[in-house]
Amino acid sequence: MYSYTFHHIGTLSELDFSRNIIWVFHATKIPPHIGFSAENTFYNLKVSGKDEALNGQNVLDLIRRRGIPSLFVQLNTDQPVEELHNAYSTFATAVYGQTTCLTPIRNLLGQPEALQLSDLLFRMNDRIEKVAGIHLPEDYMALPSYSMEDIQMYIHQLSNHDTEQ
Repeated sequence: MYSYTFHHIGTLSELDFSRNIIWVFHATKIPPHIGFSAENTFYNLKVSGKDEALNGQNVLDLIRRRGIPSLFVQLNTDQPVEELHNAYSTFATAVYGQTTCLTPIRNLLGQPEALQLSDLLFRMNDRIEKVAGIHLPEDYMALPSYSMEDIQMYIHQLSNHDTEQ
């Protein structure tokens, strides 16, 4: 079952990484991990902390080296990197029952009620310019369906793993 179907998934060369991009790591897994970039500056929120102001090209190089199945959704929005920084500055980590990797992104895009990536994409459908992918199965065209419970259980598992180390 799928939660959001893409009409066309192109190649990375079709994207302009100076624009606003939603990054979907492990796009074939439940749940995927989500980050955001503006002006080729990447941010993401994780259980173990957050990545702030990383060079987008360096993150792409990591995806290529590790063969991570990933999607990139280019938006026709113009949130500057300063707004992106502000959206992430109020969060330290993803927290079970409180925040997910999507929380700062949905706030940045003015969609606080979007609890999952598929919901955000449906709400922002008219703002999606292009979608590209790398290391995806040849027939990949949609995000797998998952629930908020799946997201929270994954955060809980990662939180427990981090405290055990």
